[in-house]
Amino acid sequence: MSALLNFIFESYFLTYLAQFPELDPDRMSAEH
Repeated sequence: MSALLNFIFESYFLTYLAQFPELDPDRMSAEH
């Protein structure tokens, strides 16, 4: 059960980051 919740949380978190690329340090370092 915890593994399923972890998967849902990661999917939600990655989707949230995708909406705000400026919050993603990897993308920021790649652009500059």
